[in-house]
Amino acid sequence: MKGENRRVAMTRRMIKEALIFLMEEKDFAKISISDICTKADINRSTFYSHYKDTRQVISDIEDDIISRFPVIEGYDKDFRLAIRSIFAFIKENSELITIMVVKRRDDSFMEKIIKTALTRYEHLSTESNEERMRLNYIFCVSGIIGIIREWISSDFELSIDAFTDIVLSLAVKVTT
Repeated sequence: MKGENRRVAMTRRMIKEALIFLMEEKDFAKISISDICTKADINRSTFYSHYKDTRQVISDIEDDIISRFPVIEGYDKDFRLAIRSIFAFIKENSELITIMVVKRRDDSFMEKIIKTALTRYEHLSTESNEERMRLNYIFCVSGIIGIIREWISSDFELSIDAFTDIVLSLAVKVTT
């Protein structure tokens, strides 16, 4: 059973890596299951035993990335450290994040990031109106995603600390 689980994990990893490689070359919407199978050196039945379609593979990749986002103990005491650690993660994983954020035209990954941020940091808000708090976070995170795209596109021209300071100052202006 243990060997089977390892084989399953390895096959899934090969499929995801094949898709990521292909996304470097062409638009996600133009990547077929046959393309993935050829790149991963597997047959279609193997693909279908793990995933139903390419959307499920990309969703699995998104979930993998989000699960690796840093969680800072006591981040409610040092919100800047928590945000900085996320930006450091983005920079450390710049090749993958560039493919998922800049090259892709679908915002489903961004929506997952927003949902994660809302869940992870909603308790930090001083806003008592839940709907206003939710909209503030969506607005902030959406704006942050836009400037993250620009930061990535500029090949991380700003340092992580400078970028963190800019993002936090903008977020404070929006939410106060």
